[in-house]
Amino acid sequence: MTELEYAPPRLGGSPEQRQAFMAYTRAFSGADFDRFSAYYTDDVVCELRNLRLEGKSGIVNFYRGMFATVRESLTLHHLVADDTGIAADITSQFTAIADAPHFTVAPLAKGEFVRVRVFVHYQLRDGRIAHIRIARAGEVSAPRRAEETGGLPRNGEAGDSRDTGEIGAVLRRARASSGPLKFTYEALPARVVFRAGALEALPQELARIGSRALVLCTPEQRPLGERAAALLGGHAVGLFAQARMHVPIETARAAASEVRRLSADCCVAIGGGSTTGLAKAVALELGLPILAVPTTYAGSEATPIWGITEAGVKRTGRDARVLPRSVLYDPLLTLSLSPALSGTSGLNAIAHCVEGLYSEAANPVASLMAEEGIRALSGSLPRVVRDPAAADGRAEALYGAWLGGMVLGAVGMALHHKLCHVLGGTFDLPHAETHSIVLPHAVAYNAAAAPEAMRRIAAALGTADPAQGLYELARSVGAPAALKDIGMQENGIERAVELAAASPYYNPAPIRAEGLRRLLRNAFEGRRPEP
Repeated sequence: MTELEYAPPRLGGSPEQRQAFMAYTRAFSGADFDRFSAYYTDDVVCELRNLRLEGKSGIVNFYRGMFATVRESLTLHHLVADDTGIAADITSQFTAIADAPHFTVAPLAKGEFVRVRVFVHYQLRDGRIAHIRIARAGEVSAPRRAEETGGLPRNGEAGDSRDTGEIGAVLRRARASSGPLKFTYEALPARVVFRAGALEALPQELARIGSRALVLCTPEQRPLGERAAALLGGHAVGLFAQARMHVPIETARAAASEVRRLSADCCVAIGGGSTTGLAKAVALELGLPILAVPTTYAGSEATPIWGITEAGVKRTGRDARVLPRSVLYDPLLTLSLSPALSGTSGLNAIAHCVEGLYSEAANPVASLMAEEGIRALSGSLPRVVRDPAAADGRAEALYGAWLGGMVLGAVGMALHHKLCHVLGGTFDLPHAETHSIVLPHAVAYNAAAAPEAMRRIAAALGTADPAQGLYELARSVGAPAALKDIGMQENGIERAVELAAASPYYNPAPIRAEGLRRLLRNAFEGRRPEP
C-alpha cells in the first residue's frame, strides 16, 4: 500500500483520534513505513537524543536503514492528547534481527533486545505530526534474548518495566500494596485557542460568553487594552486600566463597581497575571465569565485559583467560577515582553510544573504535562532572552507556560508557592522575580523528601542536580538572584518565616522554622542553593 492510498484519520484529543494514534504506533512497530509516515506533515522534524531528522523522507530513510538490523517496538503506558499535541510515556524495545555491534542504544547480537523508557511529545498541525521530541526517561536494560520472555510485549501493554524510572516505580509500589495505582484528575472546562494572530478572533470568542465586555489591563498596557476594545467595537462597554500586582482588594472592589455601573456581562482580561487575577476577583464576587488573553507566562489563565491582598496579607483559594471560559494564546503578543520579564515570568511557569511533580495531588496526567512544560520552558527561555523577536521561541515558551498553568490548576502547590505568596503579599515584592529567586532554594529544601520528582525535574532540565540546574537557568536568562535586590529588607526574614510556618501548604519535607530561615537567608543573599 502506498502513502497515497492510505489517508489516516486525524490525530487529536477525541477518543477516535487517540485510537488513530494507537494505529500509528502499531504501524511504526510493524515497520509499515508507508502507513506510519502518512501521519506526518511533509516538513516534520524528529529530535532524538543526539540526532535531528528533517522531513518525512528523512525520518523514513533513517528508520528503514535501522530496521534492516534492529527493529523498534513501541509500548504505550500513558497518554495525554489534545488538538495541539500528544504527550506519551512509552517503552521502546529494540530487537536485533541481525548482529548489530555498533547500534547506538546498545551493542546487540542477533536475537537480543534492550528496552528503554522514553517520554515523547508529538506536536500536531491540522491533525498530523509536525514535530517529535524524544527524551529518555529510564536507563537502557541489559541485552536479553527474546526467548527468555516470550518475545515482544503487545502494543498497549506495559510489558517488562523493571528499568523504567519514576512511573514504573510508582506502578511497582502500587502493585505491591493493597490495590492498583490510585489518583484523582479533574479536567478543567476551558476553551483554548493557540496560534499567532489569535487576538483577531477576540470578537468571535467573546460571542461565546457574553455581549457587553469590560476590558481589564494594567496602566502600562492601556494601548493593548484599547486595541482589544477597538476589536470588540460596541461589545466593549468600557476599559478598566488599573490592574495591579497581587490584586489589592481596593482595586478589585473598584473594578466590580465599574462592572455594575456599565452593566457588563463578562470581562476580557488582556495582560499578565495581575490582570487575570483582577478578572478572577471580579468573577468571584459577581460570577461574570472571563475571556483571558495572556501576554506573559504567568499561567493564571489556566487555573481556578484566585488571590486577593488585604491589609498586607494575600489570601488565595480555588473556585470554579474564576476559571476563564476561553483563553486566546497569541505568541505575537509576547514579542514586546522584555527579555528580563520573559525570563522571570517563564521561571514562574516552571515553578508550577516543578511543584506539581511533588504535589499531594500529583497524578500521572499532570506529571506528564509538568515534565513537558519544564522541558519546553527551559529550552525556549534562553532563546527568547537572546532573540526576543524569535517567534518560534516565543511560541514554545507560551506553550510551556500553558502546560504550567494546567498543572497549577490540576494539582495543589507546596512550600515554594506558600513562600512566594507570603513574600509578595506582605512585602509587595514583584511576583515573577520572587518566584525565580526562591524556586532553586525550595527545590533544594525538598530534594531528599521527593527523589522521584527530582529525577524527573533533572531529566527535563537536562542536568544532574535540579536545584543547581534551576539556579543556572535563572542566571542564564538574567533573572535576579537575591531577594535583597528586589526590595526585601533583611528584617523581613523572621516575619516571612512566622507567616509561612503558621499556615503551611502541604509539602513533602517537614516545615521547620530553622529550615525556612536558612532557605530565606540564602535567597535573600542570592547564594547558590544548599544541597
